[in-house]
Formats: sequence, structure tokens, C-alpha cells
Amino acid sequence: MGSENDAVKNPNTRNRLLVLAVALVTLVLLSTVGTEARGQAINGIEKLHLQDIAATLSRDPKALADLWTEDGVLLEPGGQAKIGKQVISAEIAQTIDKQPGMRILSYVPEIKELKVTDGWAYEWGYFSSSYKETPEAEAKSFRGCEFCESKAMVHGDLRE
Repeated sequence: MGSENDAVKNPNTRNRLLVLAVALVTLVLLSTVGTEARGQAINGIEKLHLQDIAATLSRDPKALADLWTEDGVLLEPGGQAKIGKQVISAEIAQTIDKQPGMRILSYVPEIKELKVTDGWAYEWGYFSSSYKETPEAEAKSFRGCEFCESKAMVHGDLRE
């Protein structure tokens, strides 16, 4: 009966062990790269969330429009889909121009789920906001739902 050392000395066994070791190292490296890329994507998405909050609170039409990609789609209850950055930018500017005295008092996104997979990022959640239509008006509050998917968020072009 052969010893374990005899099995390791056997060229077929050594080759199998070498292939197995290379495969394990490759899997570990690939999982690290995937984890690293996912972590970078999540950090970028968190930065996007902060930009979204700042743009919303300031009501800056350019900052709000810059959150969108050229092929973005804005869906609002009871309205038609706004497709493309140019159309969305015009909608944002028109909305802000209609209410020059409006002030956003708070805007709090509540992301319930964020997934980064196969080069795409998906998230959904809610947001709460309060505002005044004019400086003298009473504050109003509302809550909404949001969904975002983007290939750009994963690849460094961090917009919705």
C-alpha cells in the first residue's frame, strides 16, 4: 500500500493538485475583483445619493439635470414618461420656474434594497419630503416611492 508521499510523487496526482490549486487561487482572485468592483460601485452610488439630496434641497435645475444620463426615463404618477436628459432637464427647469418661491425643507431618501450584479445596479426605496410653496405658506409633507436601475452607476458614470 502506497503512502501519501507516493501519491504526491505521482505526476498525474501532482498535476491534478496543481490544477486544483490554480483553480482555487483563480476563484479567490475573481471573487475579490468582483467584491472590489461592487464596493466601488456602492461607494459611487452613495455619492450619487448625496448629490441627489443636495440638488433637491437647493432646487438647482442644472444639478438636478446632471443626475440623469442621456437615456434616462422619468416616470411620475399621472404623467407621461419623460425620456432623455434634454426632455427631463426641460421638465425640471419648467417645474422650478413655475414655483419660484417654493422651498424644500427636507428630503430624505430611504433606500430599501440595492443590488449590484452583472454590470447593473438596481435600487428601490421611498423618500420623504417637506416643502413650502411660498415663504408664507404652511409646510406640506409627502412620501414617494422610487426605483432606479443603471448600467452607468456601475461603470463610473454615476447618474440615474
